[in-house]
Amino acid sequence: MGRPWTAWVSSEDLDGLVRIEPEVSGLPVYLWTWTGGASRSEAPLVLVARGPSVIEHPVAVVQVLPEILVLTGPLIEAEGWMPALAAWLEANAPALAGYWWPTRQIYWPHDLLRDLRRAGSERSVMT
Repeated sequence: MGRPWTAWVSSEDLDGLVRIEPEVSGLPVYLWTWTGGASRSEAPLVLVARGPSVIEHPVAVVQVLPEILVLTGPLIEAEGWMPALAAWLEANAPALAGYWWPTRQIYWPHDLLRDLRRAGSERSVMT
């Protein structure tokens, strides 16, 4: 089994982009988050896709703070898994915001994954 996440650190625009696969989140979709690249002026966002590529699959953009809100993309609110996604985002908002605006000097993807919780679980994904 390969890594359940992918990180890009070579492009300034995509610096810190992390794909969180279903086996990590416990959800039936792929999630993407990043540190905001160069600007970091936006609220933490999560991209939601049915497949592992944001280029080949439709992507919904979901704001995490101050409230969970679908900003653009496919109408994921109509999907049966949307309540589980909303609960996962709410439970993981502190970790996602911490990755976006780290309080430590460096907050690596493995730090984010350690702090994430699986859907329907009280344990962290990585210990």
